[in-house]
Amino acid sequence: MSWYWWMILGAAVFGAARWWIADMLYSRTTCSWCTRVSGHDVHGHTDDQCQAPGRDQQLREQYESSLQRQTDRREHDRARRTEADAAQAGRAAARLRLIKVGTITTRTGGGRNEIHVTGWEFDASHEPGREGRVSSPNRTPYTGSSTEAGYGWSLAELHAMAHGGSCRCDVARLAPSTR
Repeated sequence: MSWYWWMILGAAVFGAARWWIADMLYSRTTCSWCTRVSGHDVHGHTDDQCQAPGRDQQLREQYESSLQRQTDRREHDRARRTEADAAQAGRAAARLRLIKVGTITTRTGGGRNEIHVTGWEFDASHEPGREGRVSSPNRTPYTGSSTEAGYGWSLAELHAMAHGGSCRCDVARLAPSTR
């Protein structure tokens, strides 16, 4: 055999060896997780070096945590609304029938503004301990300077009745700050 054929045979063996070594090295640095997710061969790191499953788990935990916070917020809001509805229903059940509309004014007393509710009359014949004793409505005058109007009525409700709706008077201005 001539040196020419030995050179061709050496080049072929060298090429095959190079291809086999490169294939072995290439297959070791292929990540099966990234290959499966992307649908393409992903080279450059191994399954042990891959950070994608950890990131995927972290994103899943963040998503589940966000869903749990939303669920907790909804339940808290629902409980708060239920509590407010129950308080409103209790107040409405305790509400006395209105007989006479009075006035709501503001006065300055002791260095602070007060809201005075005067001249209102309510029917107290349905209060416990008074039923059956009165044949005509029992008139109970209401005079006060507190932030709660009383007799089952809120200050905002009495204010709206006294003024015929919403307005921008001093009572409306002071009512939110006095609660």
